[in-house]
Amino acid sequence: MNTTSNSCIFCQILSEQSTDKFLFKDETCFAIRDINPVAKVHFLVIPNMHLTFLEQWDESSLSIIGQMVNAARSLAVSEGIADTGYRLSINQK
Repeated sequence: MNTTSNSCIFCQILSEQSTDKFLFKDETCFAIRDINPVAKVHFLVIPNMHLTFLEQWDESSLSIIGQMVNAARSLAVSEGIADTGYRLSINQK
């Protein structure tokens, strides 16, 4: 399993030194605003490890999903949408 991909836009964003794009960043995942938002608040939480399909994830990487959900929960609070509700979805490729 590759940790990064040169052709992946999210891997490229993660490798940038500028931190102003990141709403959240830790050793597991990062969050950025969607460039084509479909809601007033629309952000992406992306694993730092390049994982294209859920089927590629092994047992050790599945804990990343929980950490990503926790990051989304924290961002929902800081973005002011935790009390009104929000949707989480998983997109592959």
